[in-house]
Amino acid sequence: MFAPVTPNHSRPGRHHPPENQNNQAATAPVARTDDRACYFFAYGPWAKDGELIEAFYQLGLKAFNEDRTMIEAQQRNINMAGNDKMLTTSFDGAPLQFRRMMDELIRAEARNDAAANASSAR
Repeated sequence: MFAPVTPNHSRPGRHHPPENQNNQAATAPVARTDDRACYFFAYGPWAKDGELIEAFYQLGLKAFNEDRTMIEAQQRNINMAGNDKMLTTSFDGAPLQFRRMMDELIRAEARNDAAANASSAR
């Protein structure tokens, strides 16, 4: 997720934060294996608020470590559940829709590969 910015019309191609926003953020969780992921995040003040860098760093570190505690506990629960089916909530709608779309794309690619292999075998 990226924090919003607004065009800076006085300098084409440049952006500046809205008046009431003094930071920017981006996150990128990346799956490594079935039960391991890297969670990349970046955030901080805009250059004009450079004196806030250390405060933002400490705040982000605290928040991330709190999140990590919860994420690791949840993964332990998932690991203990074995093959039990996970229950979903309304918050899972978008990730579930994405997973269904990806599964269909994977199946379609496999069908296309199988058809291409069958054609070339003739």
